[in-house]
Amino acid sequence: MTRSHTIKTAPKGWTSTTIGQIALVTQGQSPPSSSYNRKKQGLPFFQGKANFGLRHPVPEVWCDKPRKIAKRGDILISVRAPVGPVNMCRENCGIGRGLASIRPHPKINSLYVYYHLLFLEDNIAARGTGTTFKAITGDQLRSVVLNIAPTNEQAYITSKIESLFSKIDAARQSLETAMSLLEQNRLSILNHAFTGRLVHHKSNNQLNYLKGWTSTTIGQIALVTQGQSPPSSSYNRKKQGLPFFQGKANFGLRHPVPEVWCDKPRKIAKRGDILISVRAPVGPVNMCRENCGIGRGLASIRPHPKINSLYVYYHLLFLEDNIAARGTGTTFKAITGDQLRSVVLNIAPTNEQAYITSKIESLFSKIDAARQSLETAMSLLEQNRLSILNHAFTGRLVRTNPLTNQ
Repeated sequence: MTRSHTIKTAPKGWTSTTIGQIALVTQGQSPPSSSYNRKKQGLPFFQGKANFGLRHPVPEVWCDKPRKIAKRGDILISVRAPVGPVNMCRENCGIGRGLASIRPHPKINSLYVYYHLLFLEDNIAARGTGTTFKAITGDQLRSVVLNIAPTNEQAYITSKIESLFSKIDAARQSLETAMSLLEQNRLSILNHAFTGRLVHHKSNNQLNYLKGWTSTTIGQIALVTQGQSPPSSSYNRKKQGLPFFQGKANFGLRHPVPEVWCDKPRKIAKRGDILISVRAPVGPVNMCRENCGIGRGLASIRPHPKINSLYVYYHLLFLEDNIAARGTGTTFKAITGDQLRSVVLNIAPTNEQAYITSKIESLFSKIDAARQSLETAMSLLEQNRLSILNHAFTGRLVRTNPLTNQ
């Protein structure tokens, strides 16, 4: 959803002012890693956008020695890669350097400011600087201009936004339910594929389904290479060197999406290799579209020549939760190379691997087409959401309904 609007003049009776003039802005700071825990000791701790939910951040880590604290009702804004997304605090929490908190003055409605920042997200993102990872300073954030409605209108506008958004949220929930059913179908296909039932249909005995198959470990049928992070000075966005992927954040639907390149990678995955996330989260997979550098959040899996790489890729998709359960660590889960190599796969005969893979691809293509239709519908909903915000902060929400034009 694009929010690249800049409001040049405030509507009549409104005030054009900066965030710094109407709110306290506090930049986050990372505490010692020894103060993190998952035992709910101390305050929930949020490091950046990865912790954000639809409106409120989702706690996974707590901190007993936070250096910067945001209070319930404060607005949290991501200030580092990416710049711009916002959430609201449901409770007091610690914040790391990827976030800043915004606490509007008592006479300014916090939800009003929250929605205004949603509207200006892309405008704020464009202020980010940095050759590799974009970031925004506290002063840059304080200088962002907002249109502040009269106090009595702030509550009305916020209430109107909430009412209209609730209709969009209900429609979105229906689409997400349909999306979830599609993913259940996808999992069912994988279940059939790797228990031998996508090929054989005559027996109810699973052992007969798997007749002729081999149960073996990843380490026995593939080369596993653990990623290693190179010097940060070797990163660039000028496409010098190889695309560099650090972890799950770089993954697409099947192939990772390059944003950063590296001219001195320490570990290289080759085209056709499978990439697996081995650190927070453990388990998700993608496939290399081209040679690339990999950081310590990933490992590459290169099946032996007689093993179909797509077959292994889909098998790992099927086993994602099983692999995730092997992760260890009190704060952030991770899996070692030896643990990954010990994962057991059901390997079909060579001639059946290609058939099974082809069958999966055919069935998945139907699911993907249905998913694309749902995503298009979701995109239209988000366009409606943006239209509402546009009307709200240009003074038109009090006079017209942007969904009905009345």
